[in-house]
Amino acid sequence: MIRVKHIFYVTSLAAASVYLFGIAGLLVAGFISGGWGSVFFVTPKPRGSAGCLIALMLLVLFILMLFPAVQTAHPASRRMQCGNNLKQLCLALHNYHDHKGSFPPAITFDANGKPMHSWRVLLLPYLEQTQLYDDYSMDEAWDGPNNRKLLERMPDVFRCRYQPSEDKHSTGYCVVIGERTCFPPNGSRSLRDIMDLSSDTMMVVEYSPRINWMSPHDPTLEQFKQDVTRRGPDHLPPHYHSDLFEYHYPGCNFGMADGSSRFAGGDRDEALWDTALQIDDGVFNAQQAEKFWDAAPPYSSRTRPEGFVALAAFLVLTFLPAWWLIGLRHIKLETRL
Repeated sequence: MIRVKHIFYVTSLAAASVYLFGIAGLLVAGFISGGWGSVFFVTPKPRGSAGCLIALMLLVLFILMLFPAVQTAHPASRRMQCGNNLKQLCLALHNYHDHKGSFPPAITFDANGKPMHSWRVLLLPYLEQTQLYDDYSMDEAWDGPNNRKLLERMPDVFRCRYQPSEDKHSTGYCVVIGERTCFPPNGSRSLRDIMDLSSDTMMVVEYSPRINWMSPHDPTLEQFKQDVTRRGPDHLPPHYHSDLFEYHYPGCNFGMADGSSRFAGGDRDEALWDTALQIDDGVFNAQQAEKFWDAAPPYSSRTRPEGFVALAAFLVLTFLPAWWLIGLRHIKLETRL
């Protein structure tokens, strides 16, 4: 006879299983629940059946723990998609340059010096967003009554795949504003101004304090370097993935002045960031390049206590009926005596 405790058991087991294995956890929970159900309600002699079932469950659990599905994200494909977004932005910047003779200004201002529009808005026609650009009013500020209506229409190229789905209006793709970066505080820069190798000069960065995609408030060089030097799990763009026991923070993608994208681990040496971001700071030597590009940051992992708790709960729930079975045998033995 099915009772409330049986329903509670199956529900709890399913919750723990889904947390560990994703949607496939429902099949795992169904297999375990069905096996114990057959022992308690169908099999007339549960002793041998219970032993076989426990052995089978241990084998299945061992296979599942080795299976890659225990991970909750697919970091390589997401990182690649983010890199492709940056390549599209860099290509659009170059198309703008070919058409206008320079890159767009990071920010445009009105006659009183008030920030009006972002480079992301100016780039819309070069991102196949001509209609959105036409609907945008240059006669009012980015947050004016007409332009506010366009917030929901943020192009996907400004959205990293790691970005939470409910974060609909913000982006982590920014430019760094500085007297010697690709985007000066006033005016614009051309390719002729870049004295360093364009393949070593950052043009678009991933910035962890996310901003509204239409907002003309990109970080300055000092702000960005300050953020970089304090970067840890709480100050990184959302490029992390997790296995059962750890969060991993590999670093960030960056769009380069030659139109490519590169990956950096988040080094905290400000001098290296000056070299990467400024247009006339020289290039990395071999030792600096090895330290800066593709290297894992010092805070590349952090323990997931909830993973240990979930695994413990799942294992306890999986084998709890075996304890109940032992209790039933003791009851039957005492009854016979």
